Order: sequence, then structure tokens, then C-alpha cells
Amino acid sequence: MAANGEKQQGHRPGVYKQKNKGHKHGKHRTKGDLERDNKGRVSVTVISKKQRREQRKMDRRHNANQLRRNKKDMVLAEKRRLGSKDGPPHLVVVVTLHAQVSANAVTKLLREEGAGGIVHQERFISGVPDSFGLMLPRFKQRFIVMNQSTADLHSLLDIAKVADSLVFVLDPTEGWDSYGDYCLSCLFAQGLPSHALLSQIDAPADPLPMNISALRVAKPGKDVDMIDGGAEEPTRVLMRADPSRRESLQAEAEVDPMDGEQTWPTEAELLEAEESRKNKRVMKVPKGTSDYQAAWIVDEENEDVDGESSEEDDDDDDMMDEAMEGDEDLHSQEPTSSCVSEDDDAEEEEEEVVCTPERAGADQRYDANIDKAAEEEGLQRYREARANEMFPDEVDTPRDTSARNRFQRYRGLKSFRASPWDPMENLPPDYSRIFQFQSFERTRRRILTEAAAEDEGAMVGWYVTLHVMDVPSSVMDNVQAGRPLVLVSLLPHEQKMSVMHLLVRRHPSNTEPIKSKEELIFHCGFRRFRASPIFSQHTSADKHKMERFLRPDAPTVVSVYAPITFNPAGVLLFKQRDDGAQDLVATGSLLSCDPQRIVLKRIVISGHPFKINRRSAVVRYMFFNRDDIMWFKPVELRTKWGRRGHIKEALGTHGHMKCVFDNQLPSQDTVLMNLYKRVYPRWTFDPFVVRPSPWVKREVTVDMHDFEDME
Repeated sequence: MAANGEKQQGHRPGVYKQKNKGHKHGKHRTKGDLERDNKGRVSVTVISKKQRREQRKMDRRHNANQLRRNKKDMVLAEKRRLGSKDGPPHLVVVVTLHAQVSANAVTKLLREEGAGGIVHQERFISGVPDSFGLMLPRFKQRFIVMNQSTADLHSLLDIAKVADSLVFVLDPTEGWDSYGDYCLSCLFAQGLPSHALLSQIDAPADPLPMNISALRVAKPGKDVDMIDGGAEEPTRVLMRADPSRRESLQAEAEVDPMDGEQTWPTEAELLEAEESRKNKRVMKVPKGTSDYQAAWIVDEENEDVDGESSEEDDDDDDMMDEAMEGDEDLHSQEPTSSCVSEDDDAEEEEEEVVCTPERAGADQRYDANIDKAAEEEGLQRYREARANEMFPDEVDTPRDTSARNRFQRYRGLKSFRASPWDPMENLPPDYSRIFQFQSFERTRRRILTEAAAEDEGAMVGWYVTLHVMDVPSSVMDNVQAGRPLVLVSLLPHEQKMSVMHLLVRRHPSNTEPIKSKEELIFHCGFRRFRASPIFSQHTSADKHKMERFLRPDAPTVVSVYAPITFNPAGVLLFKQRDDGAQDLVATGSLLSCDPQRIVLKRIVISGHPFKINRRSAVVRYMFFNRDDIMWFKPVELRTKWGRRGHIKEALGTHGHMKCVFDNQLPSQDTVLMNLYKRVYPRWTFDPFVVRPSPWVKREVTVDMHDFEDME
């Protein structure tokens, strides 16, 4: 202290005081910091590592042994329940893929004593020719061997759906012929079980030795076989159909003609209408525009409308020549005499070729095998497909009919992807006959889960006798003819009609144009039916463009009125030929069940700009009267070179109109207008499909006289 008793003044650090770095505590925060950050929120309690109980090695071993013992007990209980330690028989189907091989050689080899099996005849397969049962004590397995002819395509596809294994018999040199390739295409598209390939050395010699254990790959499924009513095995009544739980067989919804009548709106509908009226945006539209036309217009705040226009002269000035209509007929260029041909060379020499009687007779024989009606129909279909490929969706505006009447069901869209379209608007009367789900995928998962959890009815490996009511006599005719009878239990709702969508891809063997709404034969799961579908693009948007023809280079969605089926399910599409055979058109799988899927048909009407001044242009040939121009004035225009614009005003009364675009048009550009309407499939569903006639390879017979003069 100071001597005078005054208090000593404390030291004050200067600017040069040493400053040490603070402690870097990282992410560690105090409890106070955590409480301030959480602001009173309490986190979920997490079990710490110390509280978590870890199993010791001995405990894990005991648990594994217990699980193994439980699985073994379940297997033993299943075998006791089946009453046989061998389990159900394994269904093996022998299929020949070449005309020069025989399936009898395979069955003969399996019947021999050297195969190591015991052959016995079963009563429930006595109706199928050349079929027998085979027991293999070495593998503790039983087999049912059947021969299936490929001539009956429907029976082949049906038996392949329930077979456990397929044995394909091939020719040692060619493998399979054209019809065998056709059958393989159908089987691969439908789905194959485990299969084996055999090559026959010399017909009718025996095929190469086969190891029967190769057929034991697939597990037997839940199959139902028919046995004679007078079987010696003891039977008991397993269960009877409960009428209260029986699914209704109603396929179509009941149509009430009074549903479409106007009724007094409910309180909720009045409130909803009032709310929509308050939130309705006011748009400026041209004078005289109706509410229907106003729906085409999308208001854009920054739309720049150029008011510039060139000085138009009279309509008859600088008129362009009319385009030539149609191509010249190629047949009109041929010589008048079919026996004389002219060859123009540098020296302009002419050579006459006289037709011989043999040549004329060959031509007559060749023409006798040609169906003129089929040729004309094929030519028309080919021209339509080629025109659609070169000019997609383009149509000609009619001259004798008003365009607003001809295209009154069409409307314009500002954006195909973003513009709204009400899926419940103007539905056809057929929609009152179908059923729909609020969520098809959720219903499918629930039904399949409930079906897998049910523990009622016959179990795997049981032989049961089924009593079915109201069975048509045609079923017994098929059984007596040796065709397989396959019984399938339907899931709930699978007997009801709806709009089914199938995702298919065109088969490479099909080259003929397949038009939309053309009748086709469908194989969808276990069902076969005839229907007229529509084609559309496979996209993820809410609207899908219709395809006029089945495209060969992209997957296509096929929409059709058909019974509800839950996926997964394979799909095969066939086309009936005039000779009774059926051509494989496309293959794929079931996509969904959605009646609200919007499929829009697009038409494109075109016009030609013949006066261009910067962004303005006078367009003609799109319409032919003033009223049509005013009707379609709200629809946006586009060009093949990517310009966009709109109709500004009509000029004169002959269909000329002034249009404004976002940039100057090239003189060779074409003005287009896209119009859309919603389309639906035709209700032509028919569950009865005629069996195809034996398949014959289509070949063209050519007389050698046609090539005798060619070098």
C-alpha cells in the first residue's frame, strides 16, 4: 500500500497485452445450451449401448437350433398331413418343336426299365392320349408325363401354365422349324416353367439319354386334378360353398337411366360453387368468344403481341398455284399391251417380247392364288400407315363441310402436359356399365395378402373332387377330345368389367399394320377373349397421346374393356386370319385398371403462309370460310420450324387470316393447329374365342419362268 494510506490503482493492460486463443470445445455443448436450442422440446429417449443387451455366442447357437427344429417339425407335419412322404406328382409335358421328330420316342425311353422308374397308369389321366405316371424310388419323386401336340395352340398355352416342367424335343440338324419358333415365341411371352431340351438322333429313333433329375427343379404349385367319381380312395367332405360368402357373378353394373337427370344441388355443392365463383380469375377474351372457346385460352402476363402488319393488297394478287392433288397412278404408265415391253436406251431402240403360252398360263396360275379383296384391303392399310408415318396426325380440312361442325368434339390445348382436362367430363354410356377402384394398387395388395393368409380349402398335394354348378356341355366336349381342363379360382372383383390397360411390345415376326380399334384376340393370364382396343403412348403424364397404329419401335399401352385382372399377368395379342390361323401380334404384361386414364386423339390441320412481313403472316388453306376462323381463333398456332403464334383476324371470306408469331417465318415453313379429343375403346368384348386352325407358313409361290430372262 501507499505510504500515505491511499488505495493503489489497479493495473490496466495496454494495447500490447497478450491474448491467448480460447478453448476449442468442438461440438460439445452444455446442458444449458441444449435447453436453449431445444426451447422446451423433449427428444425421444434412446437406449444407450450400456442398456442394450447383447446375446452371447451360446444364446445365438441355441436360437439357431430352435429355428432349425421348428422348420423340421413343420416339414414332417406337412408330410403326415399329405399322407405320403413322396408329395404331389410332378407334371412333365413333352412338346415337339419340329415336324420330323416324335414325342413318342421320349415317352418310350422313359417307360423302359433302364430309366430306373416304375410306370403305372393313373385314372385321372386316362383321357389324355399317351400319358402315364412314373415313380422314381431313388429320388422319392412321382411324375406325370403327358404329350401335348403343338397343333392346338390354345391347349399348348393352357397346359404350359400349370405344368411343372416342359421337355422340348428338337431336330439334331435344324433344331426347330418355323412353327416351332412360333410356339416358342408364344411360350416365352407367356412365361416358361423349368424346361429341358432333347435332340432326337434319327426319327423314329430314340433321343439322346436324359437325366430325369433335371426335371426336378421346379416346385409343384397349387394344382387341382380331376379324378373319376368312383375312385377307391376314401373321400370326405372338406367344405361346402357358403351362399353368404359366395362372390357375385355380376359382370356389369346396373344402369339407371334416371342417373343423368338434373337434381337439386346439395348444400355442399352450393358452397363449393360459391367458393369457386369468388376465386374465379377474370380473363380478357375477344368479343364474341363463348365459354367453351375461353377454356382454350391460357392468360399470359408477359405475352407480347405485335400490332405491326403489312399492307395487304387484294386477295387475288400474288395468288399461288394450286398444289397438284394426288400422285400419278403407276399402273397408267404401263404399256397397253401386257405382252410388249419397251426399253429406252441411248440409241432409242425398241425391243418387242412376245408372251409365250407357257408364260401366260403361269401368270394365270399366279393370279388365281391372289385374293383381290385382301390385296385391296392390305394396300389401303399400308397407305394409311405410311401416310401417318410421313405426316403424323395430319388431316385435310373439308371443303364441303364447316370445320367447326366437322371438328366440334375437338379442342385446343396450350400445353399438352400442363393444360387441365377433367377425366369425368362427357363420359360415354359404356362407362355406366363398368366398375372402378379408388386405388387399384392398394386393393390389389389387400386382396393378395388376404388370399395368401387364408387357410381354408384344399392344401397342396391333396386329391379333391369338385362339384361345379351350371357347367356348359361344351366343357365336357373339350375333355372328351383330349384337351386339358384347367380350373382357376377367381379373386374378388375379377369377374367384373372395367377398363384394363396392357403394356405390350410388337412382336418382330409381325410386319402388317395393326390399326387402333381393330378386333384382336387377347390371352391375359388364364383368360382368352376378343375385343377392340385403342393404342396410346406409355408416359408418366396425366394425358396420353393416342397411336393410330401399333408402333414397332416403342412399348405401347393397349386399353380395352375387359374383366378385372390383378397383375402380374402375361399378355399375348393375336390377330385372326381369313384362313382361321392366328398371328402373334404383340406380347407384354398387365399394367393397371384405370377408367380415368385420359387418352387423347390428336389431329393436325395445316396452312400455308403466302405473305410474310416480319412477325406477321397471311395464312391460307387452313380454313375456307370466315366463321371457322373466328371459331378456332383462341387456339394457339405452331409451325414445323418451331414458331408459335395465334390468329389475329380474318381477311375476306375465303379463309385467309392474319397471324402473328414469336419470330419471322421462313417462306418454306408450314403453319399447324393441334386439336384434341378424348377417345375410348369399343365395347366388343366376347369371351368365346374360336380355336385356331393348324398354322401354315405363308409363302409366295414363284414360277421359274419369271426369272428365265433375268441375268
